[in-house]
Amino acid sequence: MKSRIAVLDGFRALAILSVMFFHYFSRWTPPLNSISIYPYKNSYNFFQYGYLGVQFFFIISGFVIFFTLERTHYLVAFWKKRVIRLVPSIVCASIITFIIFRFFDKSFLFPNSHFTKNFFPSIIILDYNLPGKISGLEAAKQILTKYPNAPIIIVTAFETVRNEISNDEFFNNKNLILLLKPIKLHLLEFTIKSLLSK
Repeated sequence: MKSRIAVLDGFRALAILSVMFFHYFSRWTPPLNSISIYPYKNSYNFFQYGYLGVQFFFIISGFVIFFTLERTHYLVAFWKKRVIRLVPSIVCASIITFIIFRFFDKSFLFPNSHFTKNFFPSIIILDYNLPGKISGLEAAKQILTKYPNAPIIIVTAFETVRNEISNDEFFNNKNLILLLKPIKLHLLEFTIKSLLSK
């Protein structure tokens, strides 16, 4: 059996390119940014919907992960492969990005990218429906009991979860925000920024 599906690799390449072009030509120019920081201004702003490549990539990844799970005999082996495949590239990309911003962003166009704290987890995102016996809210309680100031985002499709949070005094004055599916990318970005600014 072939280990890779060629057409999905092609789709992933398209998703990656659309996101790259979005950041190179559309992300940091009006209307998404107050001013254009590109040397070419907004002359090539043809990729304002390129961010949708992220959702497209996640759809493909969801299928591929299921495909991989089906062919893996042990769950531990699956996670081991995931860690070996993803963590080294994440660490390398983070280090390279940090070095570039720290030493070449002299005008501080991206001031929040200059801090070493970016290497550590800063926000927890939980789905309300978790595998196993506990819900996302119960998991959030366990986390907040140990780390009271931890910022947490709960994601769900059920409006009733909002009442569940408001009726539980434990969550009063906690950095917990509920987002209802389907989630708009700009809303998720705004929520993350607001939590990080506290």
